[in-house]
Amino acid sequence: MRFVKITALLSVSCLFCSSLFAQTYTEILGRPTESSVTISILSDKKTEVFWEYGITPGVYNFSTAIFIAAKDTALEVDFTGLSANTKYYYRTRYRLSGSTALFDAGAEHTFHTQRAPESSFTFTIESDEHLYDKKGVRSIYQIALVNQAKDNPDFMFSLGDIFGDDHQAATVTSEEMDALHKDYRQYLGKICHSVPLFICLGNHEGEKDYYLPQNPPNNIAIYATLWRKFYYPNPFPNTFYSGNPDIEPYGMGQPENYYSWKWGDALFVVLDMYRDQCDTSAKPKNWDWSLGLPQYTWLKNTLENSAEKYKFVFAHHTRGEGRGGITTANYFEWGGYEADGVTWGFSTKRPGWAKPIHQLFVDNGVNIFFQGHDHLFAHEVLDGVVYQEVPMSSDSTYTLGMLANAGAYVSDTVEGTATQGVVSHDETPAVNVYPNPANDKIIVELPEGIKPVQISLINAMGQILLQTQSNTIDVGSIQNGIYFLNIRSNSFEANKKVILSR
Repeated sequence: MRFVKITALLSVSCLFCSSLFAQTYTEILGRPTESSVTISILSDKKTEVFWEYGITPGVYNFSTAIFIAAKDTALEVDFTGLSANTKYYYRTRYRLSGSTALFDAGAEHTFHTQRAPESSFTFTIESDEHLYDKKGVRSIYQIALVNQAKDNPDFMFSLGDIFGDDHQAATVTSEEMDALHKDYRQYLGKICHSVPLFICLGNHEGEKDYYLPQNPPNNIAIYATLWRKFYYPNPFPNTFYSGNPDIEPYGMGQPENYYSWKWGDALFVVLDMYRDQCDTSAKPKNWDWSLGLPQYTWLKNTLENSAEKYKFVFAHHTRGEGRGGITTANYFEWGGYEADGVTWGFSTKRPGWAKPIHQLFVDNGVNIFFQGHDHLFAHEVLDGVVYQEVPMSSDSTYTLGMLANAGAYVSDTVEGTATQGVVSHDETPAVNVYPNPANDKIIVELPEGIKPVQISLINAMGQILLQTQSNTIDVGSIQNGIYFLNIRSNSFEANKKVILSR
């Protein structure tokens, strides 16, 4: 049986020292196809660079031309003429520009070209990194990246709120947006040298219809678009990828904001909820939120013309903001009904449009819609379509999203017969778990007179890793990551989130 493995995380920079000079550079892969992949390299020195690659570890039968990578300027190079459905091994060869020394060699990395139909493969998803504000914990984010790398995925997604910080949108400078986008290279570079990155825009990226026309080209939307494209290669329409064909002014060119492609038996579709709103106010609501007719038409055609067995759609959130998954899916452009849930408004509010977005999903066999924004893990199903909320990849507590947004969801556990899910995230205040984050031991402190019948340590996929009746739990053999303690007694049941970090 063929299958696709998906990892949704609760969710370095490659550093190499030449024998002749110290140099730091990062590599980010993007745009993998059946016959090519794009690499973006960013070096702290002006560098001569080329790449060797082949299909056997340590054997490099092919090489690119030699390129000049200017200091602190991302250089994109395409590896072309590759074979489909093939794993490649590559390494970077580099030296100081103008040097006559031999080229030094970086570590060996890998990538995979488009999988054939009926192939099995893995991809990973993270969301809401938020390293630009106090919500994001950098050490936790690095654990999330390490966990993704262990899955050996063909590629990874970020579902938005990555580089942004539009809280001071009116005064932000191009230099500040440059720094925010560049900051992630040190982290993403630790796995994206072998895991191509796909970016989905979030509400805090600043790339909104509202900001684009404000005093151009000096606004957050244009700055954000230019710096995102400067540092990270995202797909644009060609013979492999479908997407937004627009050419935008002020040097933005193709915005690389929505796109689709096929891989194995799956269709992947990434949407942008922010660039073409019906109402360009600062805070759209209800029918103001829109894909815009061009993107909607493209989505409709993409889904209707796909014969793939699996169809996965990604966006930062239904209608861009708000809270919840299926609780939002029946309303406005997404579901067609007015806020009262009774009055049908789609025909008058979207004249000439075929049907609401959710109905497009249902009629065309979309399997899963992935979204972020709400900073928690929730698995819901509506009319056969899975609405999967992806949690915050740099969150050390899991508390903020649960407290603020859990009420908008009808489920926060993964359904399935092969694993045991976490029964509930309801907390009993008298239960204390420490230290948290933990190293090798976790202590569970219960209300006086209560003894646990059973304590289970459960991973994010609902698998039980160990069980005990002791209040002191030895976790020294468990790898770093985010887990849940299910604590049961004769009188109550509680769940606590714990982090292992050494």
